[in-house]
Amino acid sequence: MTDPRKPLRLFDRIESAIFLDRLNRFVVRCRRRSETVTAYLPNPGRLWELLLPGRTIYLEPADETTPKKHRWTAVAVEREGVPILLHTHCANRVVHRLIEDGALPEYRDVTAIMPEVKKGRSRFDFLLREGLRHRYLEVKSCTLAGKTIAMFPDAATERGARHIRELSHLAGDGERCGVLFLVHWPTARLFMPDYHTDLAFSRTLCEARHRIAVTACSVEWRPGIILGPIVRPLPIPWDLVEEESRDRGCFLILYRLSGGITIRGPSAKNVSLPKGHYVYVGEADNNLTDLLKQRLRKRETSFDPLAQLRRSADRIRTAPIRTADSMKERIIEGLRSLGGRETPGFPTASSPSSGCCFSMTEDPLTNEGFVNLLIDWRINRLEAKISERTAPQGYD
Repeated sequence: MTDPRKPLRLFDRIESAIFLDRLNRFVVRCRRRSETVTAYLPNPGRLWELLLPGRTIYLEPADETTPKKHRWTAVAVEREGVPILLHTHCANRVVHRLIEDGALPEYRDVTAIMPEVKKGRSRFDFLLREGLRHRYLEVKSCTLAGKTIAMFPDAATERGARHIRELSHLAGDGERCGVLFLVHWPTARLFMPDYHTDLAFSRTLCEARHRIAVTACSVEWRPGIILGPIVRPLPIPWDLVEEESRDRGCFLILYRLSGGITIRGPSAKNVSLPKGHYVYVGEADNNLTDLLKQRLRKRETSFDPLAQLRRSADRIRTAPIRTADSMKERIIEGLRSLGGRETPGFPTASSPSSGCCFSMTEDPLTNEGFVNLLIDWRINRLEAKISERTAPQGYD
């Protein structure tokens, strides 16, 4: 049994560095002392709000689990001076410790913990014994958070949805099952599935919650990536999740042009677009997913300006903002405040039923102002809705 009085330190030796950029899903480049190094990143999430140029990132010397071409593993990053754990492989170790210490109310009656248990074709993180009964538990590591609301996932995860469906099927056969979202942001007070990024996962979790125990908790990390004493259970506002997670709202498509192009505008005039970054803003009252797919489809013979931009872009990223609220004008004003300029050859921002396009001098996803606005549009604005639901009601 682990001594609960001894703080949990995940790594024996870490060094700080400055994050430069992300080369691909699993490799980052950093400035360590006077040299530039690459590091293995054991986290497939987007991490847009965390991996910003200039952030302090923590590296661990490579071990046998690190790809041989990398001397370092990126294990954590600072946000507002607070370490956030990036190493997803460590989440189970943290939860194991929390259960042993009795820090999770849902799992205080556990008498035995068996990790990595196979059941049929599936493998789950834990099999817990609670008296004479057993419970299967799956753990998800969550880094995405606004001011007080945490969300998972920050990248589409069919694997995550499959785990939820498998647990739900087991529960239907009489097994006790649960999923725990471990949030690495200490100011989080609520948890919600990220229906913006993965609507299918959100709907799967909503359906499964009647069969399996869905819980979330936040933890704090101290310098040295040491687990702090505060563990906070996070409520899940299911009514708001179901209200918001519908296929409607706005979406952003981010294009990068490595070279200038010429497109044919709506009036059959040629318009020159220089190399740089472009943000398209669209909206849909319903079927947002299908509309977004349509906007991303390559149409070789189309003279639609967006299709021409799509054919020439060397990188495209999307950011749906699912909501019943009218967000288009708010998003447009936000892009203008960051220096975005309306792109000639596209519908204007004043067009009530059309999308519009803005050009920006730098990659929006390396601009902390843009990332903060995206977090506001997707997450922080929900705080007002939650406050309205929980505010005391007056009497007539």
